[in-house]
Amino acid sequence: MRFRVSLVLRRAIEAAREALTRLDADQVPASLRPVVRASSALTPPLEALLLRELDSLGWLRDKAAAQWGGAEDALVGEGSDRASALFLLRPEGWAPELVRLAWGGGFGSGAAAGDKAAGTAEKAKAEKSELRDKLRQIGRERDELQAEVRRLERAAAEPARSEQQGVARWRARLAETEAGHAEVASAMQARITELEGDAAKLRESVKKERQGRARAEKKLDEHRITPGWVRGGADLARLLDQLAAAAVRVIPENEVVAGRSALRLPEGVRPDGADAVEWVLARSGPKHILVDGYNVGLALAAGKAAEVRARLEPVLGRIRTVARPPRSVTVVYDSSIEASRTGGVAGVAVHFAPPGITADDVIVGMAATAGTVVISNDREVRERSERAGALALWAEALVAWARRRR
Repeated sequence: MRFRVSLVLRRAIEAAREALTRLDADQVPASLRPVVRASSALTPPLEALLLRELDSLGWLRDKAAAQWGGAEDALVGEGSDRASALFLLRPEGWAPELVRLAWGGGFGSGAAAGDKAAGTAEKAKAEKSELRDKLRQIGRERDELQAEVRRLERAAAEPARSEQQGVARWRARLAETEAGHAEVASAMQARITELEGDAAKLRESVKKERQGRARAEKKLDEHRITPGWVRGGADLARLLDQLAAAAVRVIPENEVVAGRSALRLPEGVRPDGADAVEWVLARSGPKHILVDGYNVGLALAAGKAAEVRARLEPVLGRIRTVARPPRSVTVVYDSSIEASRTGGVAGVAVHFAPPGITADDVIVGMAATAGTVVISNDREVRERSERAGALALWAEALVAWARRRR
């Protein structure tokens, strides 16, 4: 098979040569000055030189494409113009498509790889094998030409002028063919190296995807709400005894809720969304809403302690108003000189943890009451409350509900 890269990339060569002639003398790279000085058609060595520089110099490809003016349109066509446009603009998948155009078939159109990385790697492996087969075919063609040259050389020993001319012609053809084959072989070898690198990247990408999926599944398991009642051990019993002795009971006597069943969110309702709060308020049956004061208040807006309480308690008043009876709403803050009180805002019970006891421990101690819903952004508080039998929601759920109700 006879082939010259310059014939396929003729339009790219002409555009690059024209672009070089429009540059100032000091802007032309030293390696390309013989191309600029050539007054007639470029010789094969000069064409090969210009193509090598075009391949390595992105700015020169840009100027050649601009000089051509129709490179973008040529991408959707066929033939040598499309090959030149692929070589200059280099869209995704340009290299295998250029080889396909150069050899008149045997390669894909350069479309995007398949969805799965493993499939893409397999295609790259097949393409690499096909390129190696073509290299072997080129070697056989070269060997045949060399054998013919040797035959003619032997015949040239006879005093026959025609035979001597035939030797010269075959020598020229051999030189031309070897030059063209060397360029194609170099491009194919570069593509093989590129495909091997892409295959390695794809294997690493598959590995990272699997690792990322494993991490995501682990994180999901860590954030999944623990269902059901979990009985504590001796440490939990001692902690509950301390809370019972130190904390003041803040649920109004006329609103104490009864029952044994722990609340569960319906399937599809997230504990960090406004729908979770709506579901709790609308359901029938007793419920006691227990709020981690400063933690939830700061989720509404930052500020001083008094400002946080001033913003939070009206929201809790709306919660109590909307909630379907029987219900009670209690907010717990860390230690303060203020005493616990009931009815500050729309019947909301406000409780300050006693000195030496954190609001977290008070909330967990009260979470054992049947029908309790704990609202906190503290993961430890939520998990401890769930183990005590309460339903735990995130502070974001209350914030989203408050914004929805404005």
